[in-house]
Amino acid sequence: MPTARSSKRQIPAVEFTLWLEFELWQPMPEIGAEINVFDPEDDFCNISITLATGERYALNVWTYNFLTRAHQGDSVTGENLGGEYLLPPDLFVARLDRQLFQEVIADLIRRGGLRPEWRAGFTDEPPRHSPNGTHEHEPAEHDHQRKERA
Repeated sequence: MPTARSSKRQIPAVEFTLWLEFELWQPMPEIGAEINVFDPEDDFCNISITLATGERYALNVWTYNFLTRAHQGDSVTGENLGGEYLLPPDLFVARLDRQLFQEVIADLIRRGGLRPEWRAGFTDEPPRHSPNGTHEHEPAEHDHQRKERA
């Protein structure tokens, strides 16, 4: 749900399409209720941005609240030196919703803020395989069974 602040922003029109992993999320009763919840203000997702030129970008995005939860989880599990550090995602946002992502991505494009390391090729290029076996310019499957959720 857009906030009053976000609904008043005037972002110039920029042509791009978005694939948002959380829009495909489906509950999985077999994994348990405690990790089977999508909270748009306390979660993470992968996104894919395709510009009008066909250039494609892929990002891992966390909410600010999920950052806190991931840090607290490491403090409990002892990972990352007991929470002394945490490798960041590509982008932090207040919440996971399409309207906000449209505004954020339009602003990043307008300011030249799409980072080269996010570039995942062009839509007409054949997939390049990454070391983990996934295609570099195809978003990974959603995995709500990650350690951060346990």
